[in-house]
Amino acid sequence: MRFFPQFGAYFAGGWIPVLIYLLLLALLMNTMPRGVLARLYSRCRASMAHTAGEILSKCAFLANALIISFARLDTDSALFAAGVTAFALGEIVFVVSVYNYRSVPPDQPATSGLYRFSRNPQIVATLLSLFGICCSVNALLPLVLLAIEAVFMHLKVLEEEKLCLRRYGRKYRLYMESTNRYLPASIY
Repeated sequence: MRFFPQFGAYFAGGWIPVLIYLLLLALLMNTMPRGVLARLYSRCRASMAHTAGEILSKCAFLANALIISFARLDTDSALFAAGVTAFALGEIVFVVSVYNYRSVPPDQPATSGLYRFSRNPQIVATLLSLFGICCSVNALLPLVLLAIEAVFMHLKVLEEEKLCLRRYGRKYRLYMESTNRYLPASIY
């Protein structure tokens, strides 16, 4: 594995999975009811740490998306098949978790569907999809940027948990005690 991906303007380049990722995200967001979107992306009571985590994770994502978009998909690499599989699985989990979230009443925390196994299935799915995209170009730099993005996403999640504790109280505390933040306990 190289540190830098092979750059160029490739017909079968990294822009393909980046475009698929962004189009699916846009499609999901455009089909969601406004109230669900407002709840999902509410910034009204976000702390400075939450806002900083959000901005820095987006910057890392944009840098990575730009780098990968001009990289060659390394279809000859063993990592390519693993990357495509991780990307597809991440996208499926993301779609399911978004639909699970849609069905939750506004005054309740999301605790059903994939939220029974992870308090943050959308984050897990996003990182899995992006990991798959990074693997498809067979280079370390995108993985390093993804790790940086994951750190900032984690900081944002910690702040969101504080907000959920204030909003939902004891119900969310019990949920935190019974459900892991990211991966189900049976995985590790």
